[in-house]
Amino acid sequence: MQAVKDAVGQLVDTISGLETDDHLSLETYDTQAYHEVDLTDDYATVSTRLYEMQAAHYDVWTNMGGGILRAREELTGSRSRSTARKVMILLTDGNANVAADGTTGDYTGGRNYAEEQAALAVADGIRIFSVSVGVG
Repeated sequence: MQAVKDAVGQLVDTISGLETDDHLSLETYDTQAYHEVDLTDDYATVSTRLYEMQAAHYDVWTNMGGGILRAREELTGSRSRSTARKVMILLTDGNANVAADGTTGDYTGGRNYAEEQAALAVADGIRIFSVSVGVG
């Protein structure tokens, strides 16, 4: 979790230093996917919310498909700007193990769900950059 916090902190610092009008949001996931912070230009809100979380804040499952879905909803929803370029930074251990129906421990179903949601995001014009965190 510390690696994720450090990576998000560095990203926030970099975007802030660019002095653009970029907006950020925060979506997290375990068995479920959670919308944590609305799209905002208050970058500190994103890093502060993440720093409030502990390593076991949620559980051990990786619902990557659900996380991509939540991010896609935020990037295409009412808070998004229609003319903005949509980018998703996906921080993950790469072990998608929650299927679309919520079954945990399903690595095949989890991977399929993540790939389906990623394809929908790409179809919506969202570029996804994946960053691996964790061991292995």
